[in-house]
Amino acid sequence: MDRMEYINTLMCRDVLFIQEHWFLDADICKISEHVDNVEVFGVSGMDDSRLISGRPFGGCAIVYSKSLRCDVSIIKTESRRLCAAKLSLPDGINFLLCNVYMPCDQLTDQRDAFLSTLCEIDSILSTTEVNGGIVGGDFNTEMSRLSSHHTRDLVDFCSSNGLDMCCDLDVCQVDYTYENEASWARSVLDHFIVSENISADVALYECLHEGDNPSDHCPVMMHVNVNVEHIPTDRSPILKSGLPWQTVSPRVLGDYGAALHVALTSIVIPNAALQCDDWSCELHTHDIQAHYDNIVKACLDAAEGTVGRKRKRRGNTPLRRPGWKDYVEPHRERAIFWHALWKSSGSPHDGHVADIRQRTRARYRYAVRYVKRHEEQCRANKLAEALAKDRGRDIWNEVQKTSGRKTNRVAMVDGMVDDRDIGELFARKTSEVRFKSGNKIYKQFQL
Repeated sequence: MDRMEYINTLMCRDVLFIQEHWFLDADICKISEHVDNVEVFGVSGMDDSRLISGRPFGGCAIVYSKSLRCDVSIIKTESRRLCAAKLSLPDGINFLLCNVYMPCDQLTDQRDAFLSTLCEIDSILSTTEVNGGIVGGDFNTEMSRLSSHHTRDLVDFCSSNGLDMCCDLDVCQVDYTYENEASWARSVLDHFIVSENISADVALYECLHEGDNPSDHCPVMMHVNVNVEHIPTDRSPILKSGLPWQTVSPRVLGDYGAALHVALTSIVIPNAALQCDDWSCELHTHDIQAHYDNIVKACLDAAEGTVGRKRKRRGNTPLRRPGWKDYVEPHRERAIFWHALWKSSGSPHDGHVADIRQRTRARYRYAVRYVKRHEEQCRANKLAEALAKDRGRDIWNEVQKTSGRKTNRVAMVDGMVDDRDIGELFARKTSEVRFKSGNKIYKQFQL
């Protein structure tokens, strides 16, 4: 799977730190288009005000679930290696979240950038009123390298700010977070650092080693025992096209019209409510809402009984890229199989199983890159094949994959969760805007 699809599988957690997303500042929001029910913010590793040459690089982002009942205040940072926010929970507990992507400690000329980022985190910690801080990300620093300047700098930073490295906690089960495919070298380069007052609340700290992970870094997972509330997520997403109208025959459309006519004629029309000209009348509000709901239900029931519904995708699985099934899926299945066999064999560094695992992972990643680079060509080939074989349904499927996107409903607006409360809030705000606008026009008229 590609990066966004793999990230989607990780979002059963409340908060996710991402490094090296490669997006420009204006494009970071696109992560939420591929990952379901999340909010995202971050920084780009590239300055888009300058000419960018070569492949994209760097960047970090924080992704959090929309169902998490909290207020998130983004903290502006100077470094393009750091993004931060203050997370406020309903019970008054506040946390500082810092996500970093540090330079490699093998480059001596990068120490200034490393120290500068630590100094900015130090400044944010000292100026932000929170109950605890969580710093995480790709530090590119192996704590066992005692001769490294970055290691010593990070130890001093933690000591002076009352922070604990999670790799030193008793619950730590992290063996390695990075594996070099060429040399088989393994390191712990990705870390979480927490305030001393919440280190005892860290219940789990481990690394996920999965065969279909497209990165050479493995995700680090941390569970902190904190009481959080979640907003119910039973609201169905809004789909641009919930029914396969493009494939419906004239006969089925006729059946739909007949079924809809029967359903609509059975609805009792609230004439008194419809003739009421008082827009603020509360007496008829329920009758109008019920009448509207009955009409919508009649349309949906008639369509479901005649036209049918599209087959829903399982879970949070996003739409696959064109060419994925033909080029990538076979390599992905082999990579997962040999990775599982390699783990069950004790994760050997060499030998027949280790060699096959390395080759299958390399071929899988190459296939992912190929499909991403040739996406338009693969889509064009699919359309051409459908046209040549006169498969109208396949043509519409490919067109819809190009243009159809899902839009999720907002879960919370200004602290309001219930649909009715959100509607009343919107009505009040609209009335205020109309009043201020009318008052301004009246004053201009007087002048």
